[in-house]
Order: sequence, then C-alpha cells, then structure tokens
Amino acid sequence: MHAGIEWQAMSAEFPETSRYTRVGRSVPSLPALSWDLVDATAEWFGLQRDGTLEFDIVGQANHAVCAVAVDSWAAYEHIERLDHSEILLKSGVAARASKQRTLSLAA
Repeated sequence: MHAGIEWQAMSAEFPETSRYTRVGRSVPSLPALSWDLVDATAEWFGLQRDGTLEFDIVGQANHAVCAVAVDSWAAYEHIERLDHSEILLKSGVAARASKQRTLSLAA
C-alpha cells in the first residue's frame, strides 16, 4: 500500500486469490484504535444490514490487513492468498502495471 499499489486491482490478476478471496479496496491511513478506522473498515468490507460482507479482506494503510471469515483459520487463508501477490511486488512488474492502471482510471 505504501508503494501506491491497490491490492484489489492486483489480486484480480491472481486466480489463486480472486477465486477464493474477495479483496476489497484499501482503507486510507487513519489513527490506530480509532472509531474512524473501525467505521471505514466496515464500509470498505461492504458491511450490509444483515451482517453479510461484500469482501473477505481489506488493506488498512499504515496498519496491515483485516480479514473476516467463519473461523480464524479461514481468515488466515485469506491473508495467505493475498500474500502470494508479494511475488509480483518483488519483481517490480506489479508496481509499474498497477500505477499505470491507476493513472488510466483517473484520466
């Protein structure tokens, strides 16, 4: 997130992630332990009135990620799948491609 890469867009390129884990947008930088962070995280998860979520995991700028599932192991698996995209980040290819996509979307 610090590199300006949106996890949601990048994860869509990985069938291993996008097939089993719905990645939401990253929450902007907000103070730790604040209600603002809580509220924004719930919003970015797509929390519905009936308690369902649109996404399984969201990034939290300056904090890490937050994952939700039926049990702690399943939540860990969402994080582990997203972590696979680290390979692309280390190559440098993802950073360039993601920034180009972001610029194209903003235009």
